[in-house]
Amino acid sequence: MILIISGTNRPGSLTSKIARHYQKLLQKQTTETIELFLLEDFQEGLLHTEMYETSGQSQLLNDAQKKLFIPAKKWVVISPEYNDSYPGALKVLLDALSVNEPDLTFRNKKVTLIGISSGRAGNWLGMDQLTTVLQYLNMHVFYSKPALRQIGNLLDENSELTDPKTISLLENHAKEFLFY
Repeated sequence: MILIISGTNRPGSLTSKIARHYQKLLQKQTTETIELFLLEDFQEGLLHTEMYETSGQSQLLNDAQKKLFIPAKKWVVISPEYNDSYPGALKVLLDALSVNEPDLTFRNKKVTLIGISSGRAGNWLGMDQLTTVLQYLNMHVFYSKPALRQIGNLLDENSELTDPKTISLLENHAKEFLFY
């Protein structure tokens, strides 16, 4: 199974739209199961003082960890740029997942990163910081990290990705990641 993670808790974000687009690209190229985890759907109960204790974990997150994160052999993390980094909600998610079964959740899994920004850099710095955290968790980070910059210019009026160069970039990235 491949798990695509939309790395922001902002409702209706462009990140979730890119995540859905990438899911479609992968589904065209493989028969493997592709699951989508939208962080915006897991806000309640994620951040609280008991989150660092097994007994204090959100049942919703525990269920997602067992059903999605542990069985997934590969992850695709799509992260917007927040303050020259990645969203705090994504860091909280990784911290919460590390409480229960961290080895089964992270160790030796393959992960790729896709950065998104409204600015010029495409979240390069955030992907670099996220790479450090994921490597610390014993994940293997794929070398290719597409940076989708000025994301608003790549979408149509329905927030659908229409830029031919970006679509081709993501198609090629998906193909390479499948063989990683």
